[in-house]
Amino acid sequence: QDSPRTFSITITVGDQYFNRTVLAINADVGNTFVSDVSSNNFAITVAGDTRPSNFSPYNTNWSNYFDGSGDCLQTTALNISSGNFTIEAWVNLTAMPTTDSWPGSYSNWMIIVGVGSASVADGWQFRIGQTTLAFGTNSDTTAVSGTHGITAGSWNHLACVRNENVYTLYVNGVSVATATYTANQPGTGAFTWVGSETNQGAYLNGYISNLRILAGTSFYTTNFTPPTSPLTAISNTVL
Repeated sequence: QDSPRTFSITITVGDQYFNRTVLAINADVGNTFVSDVSSNNFAITVAGDTRPSNFSPYNTNWSNYFDGSGDCLQTTALNISSGNFTIEAWVNLTAMPTTDSWPGSYSNWMIIVGVGSASVADGWQFRIGQTTLAFGTNSDTTAVSGTHGITAGSWNHLACVRNENVYTLYVNGVSVATATYTANQPGTGAFTWVGSETNQGAYLNGYISNLRILAGTSFYTTNFTPPTSPLTAISNTVL
């Protein structure tokens, strides 16, 4: 007969190293990971349940998720009314806007970033419609608009550049519209808003990553290859 054999069975339930844990920080509650890395170092206020996500265009670093209902970020108003500027961000929409009618159906658009005061016709908006990308100035006017061609569920680099009085919109490094506009320059308002129109509507449904605003610089003047690494606070970065 064979000799008796002894077997040992270990059953692990949950985290087998839990009894060794000396520090655990829940990154889902109380940590927003939202910051302004420009020299301004503006404080950022979170509205709704906007939250960080490790989903990003670079497969590393972070984005912020907006669920399309009351979510936005609020910070100090930016004045880009004089001189050149560049606004850019990576955007991945969960759902597309349902209209291109502005301002009549503004809540069915989605705002990437803008400046303004609630219930006052001031400021500006960089916004996405069903098929249209646009930059609008105060009093609900539109300086430049073009067909964006983007679809939900994909990362897209979007930019608006003003060089003198010429506005250009870029989607993934390709110009989709250009216009000379002098009637109403971008106005100022109470706050800068990311992901909504002064927290009253046009809430973005999806992700925004690497939002950067330059005041005084037309960073892109021709078609370009979208950045392949996280944006940094270069000269004239104001947010």
